[in-house]
Amino acid sequence: MKRGPVSLRVPLAVALLFLVPPLFGCGGRGEAPVTPSPAPPASGAPAEVSLQLPPEAAQWVNRGVGEYRQGRYHDAAASFQKARDLVPADARVSNLLGTALLQAKTYTPARAEFQRMLSLQPEALEPRLGLARIAIRVGDYELATTYFREVLARDPKNSQSLYNLGLIRYRAGDYAEARDLLGRVLEQMPNHPETHYVLGLTYMRLGEDARAVEELQRTLSLAPENSQAHFNLAKVYARMGRTAEAEKEQAIFVKLWDRQAADRNAEGTARDLFLAGDYPAALKEYDRLLEISPENGRYQLGRAQCFLKMGKGDEALAALEKAIVLDPKLPDAHYHLAVLYQQRGEGEKSQRERHAFDELEAIGENKTGF
Repeated sequence: MKRGPVSLRVPLAVALLFLVPPLFGCGGRGEAPVTPSPAPPASGAPAEVSLQLPPEAAQWVNRGVGEYRQGRYHDAAASFQKARDLVPADARVSNLLGTALLQAKTYTPARAEFQRMLSLQPEALEPRLGLARIAIRVGDYELATTYFREVLARDPKNSQSLYNLGLIRYRAGDYAEARDLLGRVLEQMPNHPETHYVLGLTYMRLGEDARAVEELQRTLSLAPENSQAHFNLAKVYARMGRTAEAEKEQAIFVKLWDRQAADRNAEGTARDLFLAGDYPAALKEYDRLLEISPENGRYQLGRAQCFLKMGKGDEALAALEKAIVLDPKLPDAHYHLAVLYQQRGEGEKSQRERHAFDELEAIGENKTGF
C-alpha cells in the first residue's frame, strides 16, 4: 500500500540542528577565551514549520537526528545523505546534511553541499550561514565576514549573523562595531548570556569598566556558573581598585574551574563506555558518579540515555524528570522528555518540553564554530 508524505515539525534555528520528533522509537589563564557559542535563532522566524517528506526519507532524517544528538556526526551525515538522495531539492534536508558534515569536520563535502543549496536557492540564508561557519572553522574570518554581511543585507535582524559577526569584529579589534552588533542582538534577545559576556569583554577593551561590570554581572545573573565571566569580572574589579570584590570573584572562578574540570574527567569513563555501546557498564558508572555527586543533573541525563539505548522507557523517563529538576538548562533532557511524552500520548507535556528545548537550543547548543 502506497503511503503519502509524512509531516514533520522542524524548528527554524538556522545552522543549528533541526529538531525532528522521531516517528519511530528514540533510542593558561590570561583573559579567559571567548567561548564558542551558538547564536540565537533568526529573528522573526516562526518557531516551527511543517516539513513534508516521503516516509523513507523521514525515517532516514529521524535516524540521523538520533545519531547527531549522540555526537555521532559521521553516522548522522550518512543517514541525512540517504534522505537527501531521496529528496535532492529539499533545502532543509540538505541543511541537515551540511551541518552534520561540518560537525564531523569534513569541510570539503560540507562546503559542496551548502554551495549546491545556494545554486538552487541563490537568495537563501541557510547555505550562507553554513558556509560562514565552515570559514570560521578553517580560520578564514574574512570570508566568514562576507557571508554574514550577505545574510544581514537580506535579513538585518538575523541574530546569528549579528552575534557571530560581533564576535569576529571583537577578535579583529574593531570594538566599536562589535559593541553595536552585539547590542542589536540584545535588542531582540535581552536574556542571551553569551552576548552579554562578549559585550562585557568589548567594554573592557574600550576602557568602559562600569559598562563592562554591568554586562558581566548580567551574564552571571543568567548563567551563574560561567567561570570565565567570574574571571573577567575579577579582572575589571581589580583594575577599578575594588580589591575585595575582585578577590571574591577570583575565588569563585577557581572553585568553578576546578569543579568543572573534575566533573569532565569523572564523566569521561562513563561517556567512553556509552560511545562504545556498552550501555549497562556506562549505566553502572553513572550510578557510581551519582553516589558521589547526587545533585548532578548531567549524570541523571547520562543514566537516561543508557536506559533509552537499553529499551527501558519508563526508567529513562524517571531519570530525565530528575535531571531537569536538578538542572533545568539541560537541552537534551528536555528533548528526550518531549519524545517520550509524545510516545505516551501526553501531548501537553510534550509541547512544554519541546518549548523548553527550543529555548535552550538558542543558549546551550555549541554549534557556531570558534
